[in-house]
Amino acid sequence: MKIGNQINTAAGGDGKFLDSREIKASKEGIKVRLFGDAAMGYSYYQQQGDKIGVVRSAEVPEMVDQTDGYQGAEQKPAKNLYITAWNYATETPCLLTLDKVALINGVIAVNDDADLKDATEYDFKMTFDDSAAPQDKYKVIRLDATKLTKEQTTELKAFSENLDLEAYAAGEDLPF
Repeated sequence: MKIGNQINTAAGGDGKFLDSREIKASKEGIKVRLFGDAAMGYSYYQQQGDKIGVVRSAEVPEMVDQTDGYQGAEQKPAKNLYITAWNYATETPCLLTLDKVALINGVIAVNDDADLKDATEYDFKMTFDDSAAPQDKYKVIRLDATKLTKEQTTELKAFSENLDLEAYAAGEDLPF
């Protein structure tokens, strides 16, 4: 997996998006297979009229009209890793947004380990444990790869064909 741009986390109910909120909401966590290259970017939440929206950028953004952070703290831009993935729970391809440092580092550690294959050659289980220490709440577990069927591979290719993840990381909208 090549991660480009090294440096809308909004979950759609249609299964096209998967992010840390789904990991947190699931007692078992999520199981995914990464596909293709990834892009890194930043995001923060901004007050947009009477709604709150996500602002994405390729570089560390200049914070404008940001919302308050956790428990009223000053909000800081969050690092994000965007990659196409096969979601085993829904049996569909999705855009996986990893917006927690522990999740990003867990995937990058596998990808950068010279003794391991490319991160796209494994399945990953990502979990959340609310009772754990803050630095241990999110976990990334590398699993042996489940063989993808020809249909699954075809669906992943078709899904990712029109996605420009670097443009998305820089703030552009997706084609769906």
